[in-house]
Amino acid sequence: MKNVIIFIALCIFLSCQSMQRPHVEQKYVSDDSSAHVFDDSSEDVYDDSSEDDSQSYSSCISGDCTNGEGTYTWSNGERYTGQWKNGDRHGEGINIWPNGEIYTGQWEDGKRNGKGTNIWASGEKYTGQWKDDIRHGEGTNIWSDGEKYTGQWEDGKRNGKGTNIWSNGEKYTGQWKDDKRHGKGTLYDSTGKVLKKGTFQDDEYVSK
Repeated sequence: MKNVIIFIALCIFLSCQSMQRPHVEQKYVSDDSSAHVFDDSSEDVYDDSSEDDSQSYSSCISGDCTNGEGTYTWSNGERYTGQWKNGDRHGEGINIWPNGEIYTGQWEDGKRNGKGTNIWASGEKYTGQWKDDIRHGEGTNIWSDGEKYTGQWEDGKRNGKGTNIWSNGEKYTGQWKDDKRHGKGTLYDSTGKVLKKGTFQDDEYVSK
């Protein structure tokens, strides 16, 4: 009987110790130092306080960028100031790209259409007509090395009639096809003396 009483007392003691055991919060720290806290009474809680909340957003910073005049900046740093129609760049405006490229002129449905001037980061400059973001129509292009072409363009290339002056002073006036002298034309040296006059094909003189 004595042994039974001792056994019952021991059970009661162990039970009380278990009920009084303090609750210990456990933590798991991930590689990005965000703590996940686990306990018996709650679900997994994610603490994102260590994350960088700084972000860049695209937004209209002034005016009316839907139907009117306003300035819009994109998250990549691109910026446009000018006229808008139905949320697209439409009318007169200036666009600056993150690499330093600048276009000033006419827009239609969000693209360079009409007359305008584009200056690339390399220093190349084109003033003339555009179609769907491409040099198309009459225009003048000046390259960074000083080469200059004035004439007709099609799909971004010298096509039709035009005059090209190279940095060494040589000049060609005549027909072009896909950026090459092609058709009737005349080549001059830097003093104005005629070097070749006749038919050119794929940038080569073939006959008088």
